[in-house]
Amino acid sequence: MVVIGAALIALVAGGVVFYLQRRDLTAILLFGHSAGEIADHIRSWGTWAMAASVLLMIAHSFVPLPSELIAVANGIVFGLVVGTLVTWVGAMFGAILAFALARWLGRWFVETVLPARYTAAIDEWTKEQGALVLLTSRLLPIVSFNLINYAAGLTPISWWTFIWTTGLGIVPLTFLM
Repeated sequence: MVVIGAALIALVAGGVVFYLQRRDLTAILLFGHSAGEIADHIRSWGTWAMAASVLLMIAHSFVPLPSELIAVANGIVFGLVVGTLVTWVGAMFGAILAFALARWLGRWFVETVLPARYTAAIDEWTKEQGALVLLTSRLLPIVSFNLINYAAGLTPISWWTFIWTTGLGIVPLTFLM
């Protein structure tokens, strides 16, 4: 648990440092410029472009960034297949880190705020319906990606179920972007 927490903090810190060092990109991302402009910035990183793009997708789980524009920019820069893969990898890492953060810091809060009978009912429902609901939520573009990550972390859904439903559920929209 401590190792996961330390890794999470290190990754978030690295992402924030990277994010703050790229103030020109920060302005573009936060003020709704085009995917073409984001693609130009990604290209400017040269051999680090893929790693930087993955970091942008990870940062999206913690900072309000337009992931759709980043995904489109990845397609522009890396092409359809590699751009989809870069976006998917970054989204998966971000989702796993957000899930870990919610699991690490939030579950105890849920258990202290909700009466035991409600927690037990939610836990039972999650065991019976969790995978289907999580997969369906991932396939619906109107449900917030980050909200799902954090909410799932508050439930007893298994890591494996979270990972496979997220990995499979984000493929269609990632490919379309």
